[in-house]
Amino acid sequence: MIGMWYKLIDFFIPGRKQDPEIIYIVAPFAEAPAAWMSRVSKYSKHLMRKNSNRIILNVHCSIYNGAYGDDANPEDRASGIRVTTHLLHFLARQENSYLHVLGFSESSKVKEEIEDWRRIAGESRIVMVIE
Repeated sequence: MIGMWYKLIDFFIPGRKQDPEIIYIVAPFAEAPAAWMSRVSKYSKHLMRKNSNRIILNVHCSIYNGAYGDDANPEDRASGIRVTTHLLHFLARQENSYLHVLGFSESSKVKEEIEDWRRIAGESRIVMVIE
């Protein structure tokens, strides 16, 4: 049990080993949410198989599953958007973080998230995933 804690400490303390890559995945869940949930899950597993020194954040999956409350409730939705926007802005400032975009819709919240990331971090850490 103690060995597990040392591994966690090594993983999360900057400079103790190589800091993990943080990947924030966005996808247009408003269009066929169950299908996008499946795609994002498969893509996350693919990323972890390629490199286990990663932290994968599927915020839209969390929203879809009600982690921030009922998305149909305007108050819960506003709170969830505020939390996820702060997280996106925080990660955009981290050199070891990347925005991965699965699918794109001009009318979706995804466009706003991409624009926010570009404003803070520029283009260099945005990965547009073509399926």
